[in-house]
Amino acid sequence: MLTQKEIKVKYKNNIFGYLWALANPLFFTCIYYFAFKVFMKVQIPNYPFFLVCGLFPWQWISNSINNGAWCFLGNAQIIKKTTFPKFILILSNVFMEGFHFLMALPIIIAFMIYTGIDFNYKSLLCIPLLIILQTIFTFGFSLVFSTLCVFFRDIERFLTLGMTAIFYATPIFYSPNMIPAEYKWIVDINPFAQIIISWRDVFMNGYLEMNTIITLLWWSLFFVALGLVVYNKFKFKFAEVM
Repeated sequence: MLTQKEIKVKYKNNIFGYLWALANPLFFTCIYYFAFKVFMKVQIPNYPFFLVCGLFPWQWISNSINNGAWCFLGNAQIIKKTTFPKFILILSNVFMEGFHFLMALPIIIAFMIYTGIDFNYKSLLCIPLLIILQTIFTFGFSLVFSTLCVFFRDIERFLTLGMTAIFYATPIFYSPNMIPAEYKWIVDINPFAQIIISWRDVFMNGYLEMNTIITLLWWSLFFVALGLVVYNKFKFKFAEVM
């Protein structure tokens, strides 16, 4: 119900509705295509689709985390007046952005058809699995910083800067093969990079490696556990500091 409410509020009185959710990644796809493919001549085959496969999942992650940082504070009146599991506010925010991603899947498939990539039906089995893993990971990550942001408001600023840094440290508009060998470890320890690479493997190659699934599962469980520890430690003080 919270997710449904957020979606209705977000698109109330918007003529183009959820199309605005598609506009941002498509706009940046065009920018990066001309900047890197046309001007800098980056040698990545099927570069527009390469960008789309990275930008749409990234939008889900980035919007969920950046908007989630203010989630508890933005719902202070509800938290003060009502007793309920407050972490549901974070989960509903992740679900709302996940809904946008689901609505973008036809666009991704249309790019596949347009660029001549054969759709591998085995990837249909991988998509729900990746959606579940990304939901768990994003929820856990958001819960940590949303909780801390209630007590330390500056965290929202640092988080915005941090997500910008992570964006450039994640192979979204460049290939992992382009990274110098001495910096490969940055991608290896970056769970955001593992998520984007996984989506790209599913859409462009039609497979998902078991090692990647296990790695993403560990990262997801780690952040959920950390988020719940932080949340349970501070949730009783929310009403006092809001």
